[in-house]
Amino acid sequence: MTSSQLRTHFIAHSNCSYCATPRSALQLPSLHSGRDGVRTTPTNTAVSLVTLRLCSDQYDNKRPMKTNRAVQSLDSTIEQLKGDWNQLSDPQRAQNISQIRKQYGLSIRQIARRLSCSESLLRRLLKVLRAPAQDLVLAREGKITTNELLRREKAAAHLRDQQQRKAAQQDRERQGAEGADLIYRWFIETGFNAASCWSILEDVRLKFALKEQDRTLPMHPKPVEVPVAEIIRKTEPPPRSGEIALEGWYAGWLFSWTYWAFPDREVRWTALDTVLEWLESGRN
Repeated sequence: MTSSQLRTHFIAHSNCSYCATPRSALQLPSLHSGRDGVRTTPTNTAVSLVTLRLCSDQYDNKRPMKTNRAVQSLDSTIEQLKGDWNQLSDPQRAQNISQIRKQYGLSIRQIARRLSCSESLLRRLLKVLRAPAQDLVLAREGKITTNELLRREKAAAHLRDQQQRKAAQQDRERQGAEGADLIYRWFIETGFNAASCWSILEDVRLKFALKEQDRTLPMHPKPVEVPVAEIIRKTEPPPRSGEIALEGWYAGWLFSWTYWAFPDREVRWTALDTVLEWLESGRN
């Protein structure tokens, strides 16, 4: 790297990302022409030049490079896998392919080209690694076929998906129940009777339904842990004027704080519907 290249590189950065040297210590003084028109460098720049040269060496050494040794290692690994291919079980082949991807950063297409096989074959082999551990052991021992292993992997994946969906639904139901309790206690604090609370809740439910239909609800920001009490306080509307009915003022408040407190639509509707059932059943 020449002095001009070093100047271009280091002036573009306030600090060197490799040696953490401040910009002021790295900049070269301007070159000037001597009496004979020859460009010269002041003698007091020797330290800066040494610093720049050392930093340049660190910069070059830290750049990612594919060395001949790495290429030779990859070629050796591929040739070894080719030679052992017929003696390996499908799980073992898949394990070798996965290891090559991790170690050398190759895509499935690149590996397939080097092994002279199809991408679909490699993708099919890699699927077996997601099978249950006990089934992989059976496959390595030759007690079940690859087709049977893939069938079991698919069944296991389906079961995991069902379990995750069930857990997510149970979590939504729990949050909905907690939300309903918060809304009900908020109603109690307002001092309204059951009929007024029912009217306010119906107004809010209708407003949500219309805005969802028209897709006019504002976008929720990224989830932030804010206590519901704080959300309720911050969403309180301005003081009511004489033109706004008291129930309408509270309906606007309830709409705002439940929307921001319950970003999940299903949780919000579960909470609102549960409170409506409680009001209609005369819960105390």
